[in-house]
Amino acid sequence: MPLPPPARLSRFAPYTQALTALSQRTRTPLPSLVISFAVLHELTALVPLAGFFFGARALGVGNTLVRAVADNTDQGWAGEKGKEWMEEGERWAERVGRRYGVFGFEKRVRGHGQTDATADEPRSTDQVTSRLAGDAANAIVAPSCQYEWACLCISRQHSLGV
Repeated sequence: MPLPPPARLSRFAPYTQALTALSQRTRTPLPSLVISFAVLHELTALVPLAGFFFGARALGVGNTLVRAVADNTDQGWAGEKGKEWMEEGERWAERVGRRYGVFGFEKRVRGHGQTDATADEPRSTDQVTSRLAGDAANAIVAPSCQYEWACLCISRQHSLGV
């Protein structure tokens, strides 16, 4: 009589075993450990990210970057691409903003063209797209700052021998 094939372990088996051992060692139920880790991880990831974003916004980092790209007279490949991406992003944000009434744009009613109220709106549109472009740049700067901060903390721990 042939032996049955050995039971195949799932690819998560080593993780399950390690977490079960941790749960037993700390005398904490496994679901509690997982939930605690998820909450702490999200707090330590999202709170600093929001802090860096709003810090960059308060300091005007995004708007400065946008102005630097827009005012760049060096027409190299990177300058041209930056301007092209900014213009494309502005068109997209305005189109979506007007369609759904978000990003500071008024919602356009279907079937109606440009009204008198929106016809003389270029100044406010420029202000809205400028703010959006600045916030988009801040959204790019924030994770970069968070990454640099994490690297700094890790290198400090290594230098302290922790």
